[in-house]
Amino acid sequence: MDIDDVLTMRLRPLLLSRVGPYASVMRVVESVFQRAPDIVQEFRDAIEQEGPMTLQVKKSTLIDVVCEKIEWLCSDLDNSQMHGLPSRVSSYVEFVELISTRLKESSSGASKEWSVFHLDGYPSRSKEPEPIEEEGYVLRTKLKKEIKSMGFAASVQTEVDNNRVWFRISFVKKLKDRIKTSRKLEKSPGKFVVYYPGEPYFYATKTIHDVVRTALSSCLGCEGVRPIQLHGKEIASLRRLRLGRDARARDTSSAKNEDDRFTVFDKTSRANKEMEETTHPILDKMTLHISKQLEDVGIKLDCRVDIAGSDLIGGLHDLMDEGIIDSEPAPAWITNLDTAGRSTFRLQGPGPGPGSVLGAGGAERAWDQESLLSRAAWL
Repeated sequence: MDIDDVLTMRLRPLLLSRVGPYASVMRVVESVFQRAPDIVQEFRDAIEQEGPMTLQVKKSTLIDVVCEKIEWLCSDLDNSQMHGLPSRVSSYVEFVELISTRLKESSSGASKEWSVFHLDGYPSRSKEPEPIEEEGYVLRTKLKKEIKSMGFAASVQTEVDNNRVWFRISFVKKLKDRIKTSRKLEKSPGKFVVYYPGEPYFYATKTIHDVVRTALSSCLGCEGVRPIQLHGKEIASLRRLRLGRDARARDTSSAKNEDDRFTVFDKTSRANKEMEETTHPILDKMTLHISKQLEDVGIKLDCRVDIAGSDLIGGLHDLMDEGIIDSEPAPAWITNLDTAGRSTFRLQGPGPGPGSVLGAGGAERAWDQESLLSRAAWL
């Protein structure tokens, strides 16, 4: 595709339909052109010169001037280099996709579901973390190099957001023809990853490819990647659920010398921690697998219960307060939900030991001990 085709068929529809209202489009534009604030001001001046208009018209006008500027930047390499901006229209498309995904994740209407992955053998880090912008730049460079070493061509966009790094990653198998490879790469759908430097987890969409998982693990000096049975729409809450589980595990084992092992929050993000912990994490979906031997009829009951809602942790506690769920004693799978570190549970009736919930062990239990529950849920 030439410049005009990419603008017409990809960038303009993206800004018009997926980003949101005028205010959201402006936020995306400010992020895309953050290296060139004079261009952002140029856009604002162009809007003001048009005089009073509705927000819908302002949005359309803004998109017009943005597309015109990108066409100018990409038509001559000197133009883009003068402002330190990309010279390919596809780069702008990819970055807009990344920024709009980040903005939507923090909105009430978030629709993308994120999965949690554990980085095995995560190395210890120095006491003084690198600036988050530097972390993002270094990881982007390493990730492209690692994917290239695996025989793929890759496009990696990054954006830092407080104490986390966002990635949009696309890749295709290298062809002998570089032009064909480049065109194929431009059409390849992006995969999104979020990583908090210093923590042994990353968060990605469910369809994340093994190539990305392997490359990211290698870049971070880890031994491998494991999926965790934890999914949801709010990354900050998923993070708190896992870190809460880790903190409880450390307290249980009295491993006080490991406090800095995961660098849960660096000095620059203490304020973020305090803000995040003012309320419980948000979990929108969970699954219970229930297994119970019914001795009186000689059969074993196996069933699955899916629970969904805008705030399961708060909602389940409200049900206990209302007496709909018996709270004397309260089911441990509810009281421990905010520190269980997962959203899928296998509950069983009493086993060999008192209060057994997950049975007497098993591969899943030994693998991660993610539930740490102490009492069966009787339904």
